[in-house]
Amino acid sequence: MLDQYIRKLIRIQFVVIFLFMVLKASRKSIINSFDNEYLTIFLYSFPNFAEAIVGTFVVCGIMLYSKAKVKFLFHFPSNATYLIATLLAAVYVILQEMKIHNLGGENIYDPYDIAFSIIGLFTAYLILLLIKPERYEREDHDTSS
Repeated sequence: MLDQYIRKLIRIQFVVIFLFMVLKASRKSIINSFDNEYLTIFLYSFPNFAEAIVGTFVVCGIMLYSKAKVKFLFHFPSNATYLIATLLAAVYVILQEMKIHNLGGENIYDPYDIAFSIIGLFTAYLILLLIKPERYEREDHDTSS
């Protein structure tokens, strides 16, 4: 059973994905309407911010699920789980931005993309620390005694 905090993370992911889709769909018209360099940088780098948040939450969810199912593999506290999930997502995101792998599609090296990825990773980690999601297996207790 998912606890309420993991559900919050899922809702945050949906909001981030929705924002990504809206900004991606309207990016060209916004850029054509407003000649602003900072807005252009934001619109082209926001997908990296979103990828970092969603990726970190997915990795964290997998780790929390594994921690509940395979108890002997994970003997570290939840805060360490959040940090490890963020670091694993960071490895994927940063290596992708530096063109070391191309698993995420077409990438063009841009220092702003790396900055937005790092900001997204820090944001995801802070959200994990604030929400403190956890996954517990329910134990059926015999109350007939």
